[in-house]
Amino acid sequence: MITINIDPVALSIGPVLIHYYSLIWIFSIIGGLSLIWPYAKSEGFTDYQLGKTVMWALFIGLIIALLCYFIQQPIDPIVFSIGP
Repeated sequence: MITINIDPVALSIGPVLIHYYSLIWIFSIIGGLSLIWPYAKSEGFTDYQLGKTVMWALFIGLIIALLCYFIQQPIDPIVFSIGP
C-alpha cells in the first residue's frame, strides 16, 4: 500500500489556512482568463461585458458547487446551516 503524507495546507497565516487545491483553483481561473480575454476582445467584447460575465460565471459556479455539496451530504442542510 502506498501512503502519501503531504500536508494539504500550503500557507498558514494565523487562523487562515490556504490549501493547495485553492491555489490551483485561483491559478486556473487566472490562467483561463488570461487566455480567453484577448480572444474575446478581438471578437468585439468590451472590458465591462467581460468583467460582468466573469463575475456572473463565478457566482453561478459557487452556487452550483454549494448545491452539489448539499446534495451529496448525508446530513440535513437545515441542520448544517445552523451550525455544528
